[in-house]
Amino acid sequence: MRTYFIKYTSTFLLLLASLQLLAQSADDAISAQHFFENGDYNSAIPLLEKLYQHNPGNIIYYNNLLTSYVKIKRLDSAESLINSTYTKYPYRTSCLVDQGYIEKKKGNRKKSEEYYNEAINKVTERPNSAHSISNQFQKYLETEWALKAYITAENYNSTLNFAIQKANLYGELGNVDSMLSNYFVLIEKQPERKNAVKRYLQNFIKQNPSPEINEKVKNTILLKIQETNEPAFSELLLWYFTEKKKYDSAFVQAKSLYKRNYSDLKIIQFLGEDALKVGQKGTAEKCFKYVRTEDQSGENYFKATKSLLEMQEDKAKNKMSHDEIITEYQEAIKKEPLNFEHFSLILSYAEFIAFVTNNSDKALEILEKETTPYKQYDNIIASKYILEGDIYMIKQEFTKSFLAYQKAETWTKDQYVADEAKFKGVKVAFYKGDFKWALGQAKVLKKSVSKWYANDSAELLITLQNSYSSDSSDVPLKLYAKADLLKMQGQNDSSYAYYNQIIQSFPNHYLVPTSLYAQSDILEKSMAYNRSIETLKTLYSKFPDNNLAPFALLRLSEVYLHKLKNEEEAKEWLRELLLKFPDSTLAENARELYDEIEN
Repeated sequence: MRTYFIKYTSTFLLLLASLQLLAQSADDAISAQHFFENGDYNSAIPLLEKLYQHNPGNIIYYNNLLTSYVKIKRLDSAESLINSTYTKYPYRTSCLVDQGYIEKKKGNRKKSEEYYNEAINKVTERPNSAHSISNQFQKYLETEWALKAYITAENYNSTLNFAIQKANLYGELGNVDSMLSNYFVLIEKQPERKNAVKRYLQNFIKQNPSPEINEKVKNTILLKIQETNEPAFSELLLWYFTEKKKYDSAFVQAKSLYKRNYSDLKIIQFLGEDALKVGQKGTAEKCFKYVRTEDQSGENYFKATKSLLEMQEDKAKNKMSHDEIITEYQEAIKKEPLNFEHFSLILSYAEFIAFVTNNSDKALEILEKETTPYKQYDNIIASKYILEGDIYMIKQEFTKSFLAYQKAETWTKDQYVADEAKFKGVKVAFYKGDFKWALGQAKVLKKSVSKWYANDSAELLITLQNSYSSDSSDVPLKLYAKADLLKMQGQNDSSYAYYNQIIQSFPNHYLVPTSLYAQSDILEKSMAYNRSIETLKTLYSKFPDNNLAPFALLRLSEVYLHKLKNEEEAKEWLRELLLKFPDSTLAENARELYDEIEN
């Protein structure tokens, strides 16, 4: 019994010691990584040496230790590490690249090239090692040697295909012709890889935005279309035209693909929607009309009809044009197939009647009558209840509005729709003036809702919190709630006046920049572009550190570009945004818009 106890105790103590060793090793690894990432190589080295000694096969410890030696110029230690590792693991031929790099650092260029050539020779023995060897060359910015590794591997094993990798390296070397050649050879052999090629080309064009390179890319694609019958090149040309915002050319290409049965009408619908977003309404209208002509009863028809009619609503100026739009809606709805696009068209019709013709009761009647066949579809019918809530909001029947939003939230299983309903329910309380309840619910919403409505909830929460803290009176907040409600109801003149009252009566209040931003939106929609610009400039000049400042700058550039067609002014405000707010979430939007102007 005693012997058993001694054996058990010894085993337990050994296990405990092993666990302590593992724990210490884990602590060392964390500390080493922390020192390494922060550039404290002298502190990292002792820990990495200890870790490497116990785990010589760990590539991360090896690489970090080697880099640390090089950074503090301990080249002899680096060389010793490489030699010991290569002796233990002779299959790790990337060590030859490391050795060549160390020789180069010492100034022994000839010796360095000998090691590099030895690494390339190893590729002839094991072509599959090309990737790891090339990566090691790239680590040391030896791009030509990295390329040579891939070319050598393909020469010795014809089944290997490093076209993507070679193309990327040719791009880095500025050899655009060879880069494109490799990308397109890959598409010929593997058409399914076309989306990968698009991504790489997109990055390359973004990083090299010169007109000459853009023209070369386009002409090379055109040449491949003439040389081959591969539809992937036609799709690539469509992508190129879309990327460059040349929607007229993209439409021609999309029709060609559709007629040859290489794509469906959804591509043309999406193209129209993209064109509409950047203000190319003529091309957008051509796309939607073409889709309707080609499909006169299916889902594409309803989607295109909805897009066309919503475009017409923007242009509607008189009762006659309203009547024509209503007739088109009614004719389309009569087709009555049970699908989402038809249901969406009904909602669009009700929105038009409620918000453009200002006939709320008629809109509610349409919703009740036309959506009856869809009552069993939980997710989509919830959208009907949200629209009902919006219409009751216009009528200022807040209780009915709140109940409609609650019904939508209960009905749907779609988190996005549920979150929209929750948020709008809180807005009802805000419009009613129940700020305390709205504040509490906004706090809950900020934590619980999906990413789509978290930002809106946060914005409402900040508005409520800051308004309470900046002024003991809730008068400005009541004015703001009234202005926001009127804006939502389409009563822009009255809304503008309420915002103005906040600006004039409470010039130092938190809601002033928010009110100015809302006024600029009203002015832009009223096509008073110069007044909108002056309002945005006032916001930025008086409140340069406000969270709305970058939004004002982006909107300024967009109004100059899309409304006044003044590219130079647009670029000036984009540069201001990128200079003053480089870390803003809008910086990427600004860069894309700037690239769009330049190209």
